[in-house]
Amino acid sequence: PVPWLVSGRGDAGLRGQAARLAEFVRGREDVDVAGVAATLAGRVALQDRAVVVGGNAVDLAAGLEALAGGG
Repeated sequence: PVPWLVSGRGDAGLRGQAARLAEFVRGREDVDVAGVAATLAGRVALQDRAVVVGGNAVDLAAGLEALAGGG
């Protein structure tokens, strides 16, 4: 499993970031999930944070979509 760290300003910012990442990943099973994880870990962490964990792009997209929907 690979953790993707998501951060945003406020609940809306966090959900928006999750939605943008989900859109990027959706339909791209060849995404380098470890590379994306490293990039996300290097970003400036904003006040609101969440972690989505998955073993592949499909799992991570599902988790991001749940987060974007308020889950």
